[in-house]
Amino acid sequence: DWSLITRLKAELTVPVFGNGDVTTAGQAVELLTLTGADGVMIGRGAVANPAIFAETRALLDGGSLSVPDRRSILRKYMLLLMGEESPFDALNHFKQFTAYFTKGIPGGAEFRKGVNTSDDLEEIPPLVEVLFSRQQQHSSA
Repeated sequence: DWSLITRLKAELTVPVFGNGDVTTAGQAVELLTLTGADGVMIGRGAVANPAIFAETRALLDGGSLSVPDRRSILRKYMLLLMGEESPFDALNHFKQFTAYFTKGIPGGAEFRKGVNTSDDLEEIPPLVEVLFSRQQQHSSA
């Protein structure tokens, strides 16, 4: 209930940060605007859309929302995991991330099935390319 954040902000002299079901940049800006909070905390929304912070900043600065390049985000995340973790752990963390990140994307369910049945990170890049080539076909249709 964001009204509680508004009340806290009116009563306290310390910075107040709001949170609660913020899954889009628009919601983050709305929370800040409606409550007067000094900041906003974003949890699950960032897992599904890591670009939410840049999008929120753009909206606050009067810019427009840009569509994140999910293909490059997935590639970069996979490379980071491969550089930091064992192949087994990297694959498992990638599986967890893609469950959130590809929800609602055309072809996402088939992609997640392929990722979740994979035993090797080397199998993932071709799946990413298939997912986004289908998404590109879907958006141009």
